[in-house]
Amino acid sequence: MNNNRTGILFVCESVGSLTIAHRMATQYKFDCPLYLFTLENLLQHNVHLVDAFDYLTTEPYTLPGTLSKIKLVLFGAHESSPHCRLSNAIGFLVKKTRTAHASLQHGWIQPGLNFETSTKRLDYRGFETDNSKSLVHFSDVLSFFGERGVGYPYPNERNLHEDSRSKILIATNFNWGIYKASEIKEFLEAVKLTRETYPGADIVHRPHPAEKKEQIQIDWQEIYEDYNVKCTRDIPKYRDLSWPSLVISTPSTIALDYVTSGTPTIFYTPKIFDEFIKALSFENQSFTTPEQLGSILNYQQIKNPCKILRFPSPYFAEKISALIENNQEFELSEEVFFRFGEFLRQ
Repeated sequence: MNNNRTGILFVCESVGSLTIAHRMATQYKFDCPLYLFTLENLLQHNVHLVDAFDYLTTEPYTLPGTLSKIKLVLFGAHESSPHCRLSNAIGFLVKKTRTAHASLQHGWIQPGLNFETSTKRLDYRGFETDNSKSLVHFSDVLSFFGERGVGYPYPNERNLHEDSRSKILIATNFNWGIYKASEIKEFLEAVKLTRETYPGADIVHRPHPAEKKEQIQIDWQEIYEDYNVKCTRDIPKYRDLSWPSLVISTPSTIALDYVTSGTPTIFYTPKIFDEFIKALSFENQSFTTPEQLGSILNYQQIKNPCKILRFPSPYFAEKISALIENNQEFELSEEVFFRFGEFLRQ
């Protein structure tokens, strides 16, 4: 390995992946320079998440030069995500410059194959992909879960709310094409039931930033006018882990954060998520119909078992070392540099 390549670069295109990168940087002693690439528009409300890094850039054209100093790149984006085009372009550059790299298990929005490194995964449409056949996908995955997972980076703060259910957060990521239209409508009925059950509660729905009404055929804001539910993506206070006293969510990073910070959390999990819910012992806190949600809400208290391995697991150092061993002499041709530029402009 080239001794000049000493740093680790995190590539983050979302608040979720930026948050995970920050926790990893503060919860593990890497003993090397830490670099961060993120988007300029993410920094407005997230400046506090960059203080753990030695170097920061929001300009992708600086990366060809930066990679000559990097021994490992960790991508926070899900491969083949249409809204993570920069990560896909950077993935191409990383492979062509023979830089060791891996995709972090960012949340658990994919059903199946969440526990082991695999080239076969599900893309944003729910279709199986073979990442080894594409230059812009990432071939190694650092899984958070499973017996040999690297562990999930728990939030650094705890939610000390009593189970009052006065502030209810609803979170969805229906932009991933694994949900049927009928399942999204079932979820809507569950939201209506929640309002009926808690008529005086402050209920806020935060859809995933990439969840568009044209894609899921539902306009949340229009529907919620009749149910006194606020729908928002941007207001910072609703991103505070201390705000809600109850969370109802599809499988997502935000759900993991609330579970691991101690907030009562209920999961909407169609059958495709059965294996994952069972592995994490969330069967008693998950529903597929409004009636099942009603049964859960009738319990006096909702307590999540939280059998989620905490980062860093004993295997993290071993897996990082194994990845770095794959690093090779940095090599950047003119052809690769211009192809990288074409990816950025697409």
